[in-house]
Amino acid sequence: MAQFYASIQGNRGETTRIGSKESGIQGNIRGWNIGAKVYVEFDKELQTDRVTIYRTGGSHQKIREVCIADFTKDKDLLKED
Repeated sequence: MAQFYASIQGNRGETTRIGSKESGIQGNIRGWNIGAKVYVEFDKELQTDRVTIYRTGGSHQKIREVCIADFTKDKDLLKED
């Protein structure tokens, strides 16, 4: 069984991918001027799945990516405890 599973839908139908604890899984979904990169990985230190989301400038704008979310099931990693 896969650790991670992703699906995406576009004008040519849906496609899916799987990822392992070793590979993780990532996606880059974007419009012309804005987009998002999503990384899902197994965090060995925390021993749990971790999701990190970045805001991007899309296909056209080359701007620095900004982390807008970083979390596990039980913890928001962008907020200090």
